[in-house]
Amino acid sequence: MRPLSCIAVCFALLFCFSIAGLWISKASTDAILRTFSPNTNFATKLFNASSFPFFAQSLENTSVGKHEEDGRRMTLREALHFASLKTKIILEWCSSKASPNERRCGSCKVTDDRSLISNPDTAAVVFNKACGQRSNMPPDHIRRPDQLYIWRNAESPPNTHNFKNIELDDFEENYFNATETYRRDSDFYKPYSASRQIKKQIMKYRDLHKKNKTSFGVWIVSNCGGSSGAKRRMDLYRNLTKAGLKIDVAGRCFHRDMTLRRGTDAFRNTLHKYKFYFSFENSYHCRDYITEKFYSHGLAAGTVPVVTGPRRENYEAVAPPHSFIHTDDFDSPKALVDYLNYLDSNDTAYKEYFAWRDKLLEDDDLLLKHQLHVTGHCLLCRHLHGIDTGPMSHQAIYLDAGSSRDEGDDEVIVMKTMKEMKVKSIKNWWYDGEDADCI
Repeated sequence: MRPLSCIAVCFALLFCFSIAGLWISKASTDAILRTFSPNTNFATKLFNASSFPFFAQSLENTSVGKHEEDGRRMTLREALHFASLKTKIILEWCSSKASPNERRCGSCKVTDDRSLISNPDTAAVVFNKACGQRSNMPPDHIRRPDQLYIWRNAESPPNTHNFKNIELDDFEENYFNATETYRRDSDFYKPYSASRQIKKQIMKYRDLHKKNKTSFGVWIVSNCGGSSGAKRRMDLYRNLTKAGLKIDVAGRCFHRDMTLRRGTDAFRNTLHKYKFYFSFENSYHCRDYITEKFYSHGLAAGTVPVVTGPRRENYEAVAPPHSFIHTDDFDSPKALVDYLNYLDSNDTAYKEYFAWRDKLLEDDDLLLKHQLHVTGHCLLCRHLHGIDTGPMSHQAIYLDAGSSRDEGDDEVIVMKTMKEMKVKSIKNWWYDGEDADCI
């Protein structure tokens, strides 16, 4: 055979093998999706990609989903399946948290091992208030452009400033890529309690509110004056007692330490005997700053929370309808005390604050409307795998066997490339725009 003929045959064979390889890759991927469940471990062994997102290398040759300009549209279940095949690393620079649930979030490993910052799989580095100074950050020369720097905070602005002396003025513009806080305008929303957790607690203690309530109200508090908001709530309590309020109190502020650990069954069983729990936050009119005092001590324990903290509209954005009493609604401490006494003597009016509980199984959207979606590191993990679920505050898409519908069938887009994220000024984002009462 002539040399030119040999070369032609070789090229022809190479072309055929390439076509066959592409066909096998597509068929194999489709077969895996049909055969294995989203939390399968076996499928992980068949893929090995390191780019962002995993979709970019492995899904181009599959018929799963619908191709779009920015990525591929598919069901959430399909997207989470592919997100389980490649693990992303989330590095906690100053602390450590548990890794998110793979079935709902994708595969992400959370670690505090700083040596992994240069690992190509480390897709995000998270900084909390414990490392709130610029000098505590990683050396600039090791920062990668494909790595997200996330600023996380669970404290209110005055607590951030007063307790940790964090001014945030030593960070240059665009230093952080995204935020993870309790505020609903965060890139990765992380409330004190997500609806999935609260619903689980409420369903576990669903009938607590129906048990005989033998006591009027209770307040547990240990921060008496560490911030202007803490001082204000103590003043409010004193004015309420002058107006005739009589409730049980506990905590360091009253030199009566609780013997029961908060959040336990015994703790909730103690609280449920009270008609009202005084969920007074230590920050006043700070946007979205609603803590476990409302969620766990109030709603989950079967009491009616009497709240002061953020404005009413912030509570209404996340709470079931007619589930709390806001102190801002009353012209004077006496007016509030008179109303609570009225509810104490009128069972029909009091029980109206529990009507939402009977509808809970019928309507998932009734509970914590803005928290029905995944939150915090789970949301971050999905993002690192390219899963775009759309506007955060309108999503209700988490896989939950107890849900009334199958959120796994909701459509999402798996992006080809990471969207650019920047926080122009973390100081302005956190401190500016807050209510004057808060700062």
